[in-house]
Formats: sequence, structure tokens, C-alpha cells
Amino acid sequence: FQRSLQNPSANPDMRLLSTGGVVAAVPLTLLPSEAPGKCMDGTVPGYYFEPATSDGGSGKWVIFLEGGGECATKSGCDDKVNTTLGSSKYFPQDATPYQFASSDQDENPAMHAWNRVLVKYCSQDLWSGTVDKPSVSSYGYRFAGHIILSSVVDHLNLSSAEQVVLSGASAGGIGSWINVGWLQRKLPHARVIVAPIAGFYSFAYPYTGPGARPGGLADFREEAWPGHVKLWGSYLEPKCARALGERSYACMLSNYSRQFLDVLAFVVEAQTDKVQLEAHDSMPAPKWNAEEEGYVKHWGANMTRSIKAQLRQRDGFFSPACYIHTDFSKAGPFLSGMTYGQAFAKWLAGEEVHLDDSCGILCGQCSSVLV
Repeated sequence: FQRSLQNPSANPDMRLLSTGGVVAAVPLTLLPSEAPGKCMDGTVPGYYFEPATSDGGSGKWVIFLEGGGECATKSGCDDKVNTTLGSSKYFPQDATPYQFASSDQDENPAMHAWNRVLVKYCSQDLWSGTVDKPSVSSYGYRFAGHIILSSVVDHLNLSSAEQVVLSGASAGGIGSWINVGWLQRKLPHARVIVAPIAGFYSFAYPYTGPGARPGGLADFREEAWPGHVKLWGSYLEPKCARALGERSYACMLSNYSRQFLDVLAFVVEAQTDKVQLEAHDSMPAPKWNAEEEGYVKHWGANMTRSIKAQLRQRDGFFSPACYIHTDFSKAGPFLSGMTYGQAFAKWLAGEEVHLDDSCGILCGQCSSVLV
């Protein structure tokens, strides 16, 4: 569910890419202790920042929110707090940003020379939380993801930004949807775009057949969401919250919130998202029997319909028939001969990019991607 960030093993300062290029590891920046927003355990959050490497990129930024699940029970949060997902005590001192935050031109053709920021995830609230003081009702923890993002943006001083892409993977992808409207209002003179990877979610309707198994992540059925929002003190897009009223908790998920966001979007999402299916919808791992395969086919069709129904004509999407979660890279998957990064670059340049497979399930060009 989370791509781990580790220091390069052969050389502490450099990491060798498969293309033969060399990318410098990026040092950790911790926020000032007085900045609002803390990790679950009260330690200060942080990020990895690489400045633009071209004159044309100086006013352009990509902010990439790290993923890593969520916690909604005391036991689940207890398991996370003494890891990088709950405390900056465990953050690596340097890291190599990846996907839309990468400086590798092959991986990230559109934004490799922009200002790029990888924000560490240590709040376990899908980047939504506003609980910055621990209490009994919060299990003694803080859930301050939205506040942390706000403090990072302030610390970076984006007042002269011309274009900002808010992205992230998995929980970070969900968080990019939750926060992009706020970011656009905070930076009214910038063009703000949302580009989530594995972050397009709806309410869960778990598989209940004979092979169903516990998912391992938080309950994403509709009836669970009011409790999550209360626990985390979740920030909700105001326009969405007003429109949905008593169901405002649905604004946490893009299938319900996208229509209320006044930004362009580019969605990178597998038609059969492995983590959504296994960790939230109780599906066993392949190989499936006929009943299980039928559920997956129906699930994938719903994903495709939802993306096409919620996105606007000027939005873009890249949705292969692969059984993966965040495993999008320059090595695949491919649609029309393009990776997700190449497709995004074409879309950002003004081309229409609506790419998906229509061959069924698990039939995309995904063989080079580890699942």
C-alpha cells in the first residue's frame, strides 16, 4: 500500500537509475516546531524538496503526498504510531522522490525539472485530519494531515507559483482529492491540478462469498465513514459538504466529491485495484473461482463507469486492466504504447487523453509490473 523510501545502499548520496542516469538523494526537511500540525505521536512532520532544474520550471510545482493506509481503531493506530507512518522519528534522512515527484525524465517527462516536493505521511487520516491535540476520543493521538499539508505549503512559500500539481499515491491520492479545492483557493493566482495515483475511491461493497477474507485496512463501507470523519476531524470540501448535508462524509471520496471541485484532474487508476479489492472489499487473491471472478468483473466495470461519469471532458485518465495498486512506473503498464507519465505529459500539454482497456479483467499490458 506504501512505496517505501530507503537510502541508497551502494552510495549514501546517489541512486543509480535503470536508464543509466544518476539522481541525487534528497535531504529531509523537518517543519519548525512551532508550525501547526504534528505527526500522530506529536513529532514534527517533514518533506523532501528538490528545486527546479530549468528556468521554465521555476514557477511550477508538484506536491506529492505519500501513502500508507489509514487507522480508525485504537489497535490499528497503535500498530502505526511507532513507524514512519506515525512518527518522524523514523523518517529517512534522505530519500529519492518517485512517480510524479521523480527527477527521472523517463519516469516523469512532464515535471522532472519542476520544483518537486514529497511530503511524508505520518497522520493516518488520509491527509484529512484537523485533530492537533490528543484526547481520549482520539486514542491519545493526533490526526492532523490537512493541517500538516497547510504548514508545508506555508513553509515552501508558493506565493509566486504559476502552476501546482497536487498528486499522491494511495492514501496520498485520496488526500490529493480532499485537499485540492482548498489549495486552489489558497493559491488563487496559480493553475492548480489534481493528479492522483490509485486514489479514485467509492464506498466499499465487500464480497461476501465463501472465499471472503478480512481486508486488513479500515472499513470503507458507507456506514463506517461518519465515524472516520469524526475521529480524524476531517476537512471536507465546503461546497461538497453543503450539497451533501447529512451525507457530507461522502466528500472524503472522489466518486462523490469530484463534481464540486473547480480544478482539472488526471486520474491514474487500475480498473481492478488490488488494494481496494483485497484490503477493503474482502476479495481473496487470485486465482479466483467463477463467483469471485464475476464479482471482480462487476467491480472493474463499476470503476470504469465511475471514472467516466465523474470526470469532465477536459480531464484525463489512464486506467489499464491490471491487478495492481500504486505500481505505475516507466516500466508499465502501457496504454496505446504509453506509460502513465507519458500520458500525463501529453494531457498537460493540451491533448485529450482518455485511455483505458476494454479487453476484460487482468488483460492489460502489465507483464513488466510486479503485483
